[in-house]
Amino acid sequence: MDSPTFLMIDTALLPDVFGFLIALTLLIYIVLDGYDLGVGILSIAAEEKKRDRMIDTIAPFWDANETWILLALGIIIVAFPAAQGIVFGALYLPTAIMLIALLFRGAAFEFRVKASPKHKPLWDKALFAGSLIVALSQGWMLGLFVSGFEYTAAVWLMPLLAVAAYVLVGACWLIMKTTGSLRQQAVSWAKTGIRISVLLAAVIAIASPLFPAASISAVTILSGISAVLAFAVVITLARLGKMPDKGIWVPFALTVLIFILGVAILSLSCYPDIIRGHMSLVEGAASTASLSALLLGVVISLPLVIVYTVIAYRIFHGANNEIHYDD
Repeated sequence: MDSPTFLMIDTALLPDVFGFLIALTLLIYIVLDGYDLGVGILSIAAEEKKRDRMIDTIAPFWDANETWILLALGIIIVAFPAAQGIVFGALYLPTAIMLIALLFRGAAFEFRVKASPKHKPLWDKALFAGSLIVALSQGWMLGLFVSGFEYTAAVWLMPLLAVAAYVLVGACWLIMKTTGSLRQQAVSWAKTGIRISVLLAAVIAIASPLFPAASISAVTILSGISAVLAFAVVITLARLGKMPDKGIWVPFALTVLIFILGVAILSLSCYPDIIRGHMSLVEGAASTASLSALLLGVVISLPLVIVYTVIAYRIFHGANNEIHYDD
């Protein structure tokens, strides 16, 4: 006898569908908020005028980018009620630290614009510190999640990988959005970011194997593709040093592809569990009726959010010499 369906989806697959949606929303968050966190971290290394230009490039987007992580957390809470208590209990400390850092970061964005020249450097440092702590906290959370909430090598190294990856994507964003000497400085930052990211990813893979035997072949293929893309990023950045106005979007696009593969690899390390080694997606899922109702809401709302995001980025696309978010 065939299983019942909802929106042409077998209801038995609904836990898998929501597992995919969690991975998707986290991926969108990592890319979108990742680059503005990376810019915030890098801002401390620039002189004041360049720092203002850097922050101007993320000003139209940074607060909206943060909504994606709320969507991911909301799906976990509603779609997997049996798991959410364990997940948020284990992640309580890094989550609390992240939220406090986000508050300081948001305040720094606003107050640095209005601050006197005497106090502006203080808010610039707060923006850097907030961005760095958020990145470290998210790496800590991710390391705990993929290790089944056990303190393995991944838990200690993932925060550093998160910072390096955010610096990489942030620098690639600046390559697209700035010109002149600041773009060349961003190329240099991106070169450092890709090298450190590859090194840390390799150390994590060797020191803390995360993958069940069933997914090894898929992980090997995805890891190989990621390595090729990372090499392509290095080659592209080297070429940008000689032809700074050609293909400025390529490093960012390649980095996004690496992020997609990274999320796929980490998802395979957990699947079919929502809590690795402790609870499967099916065991943690809400009832079929609840998942069906939630899916209907997601089908309506998620495309609208995506369309809004695309329109916003389309409006502010291209490189800019001067953008003033305090106007």
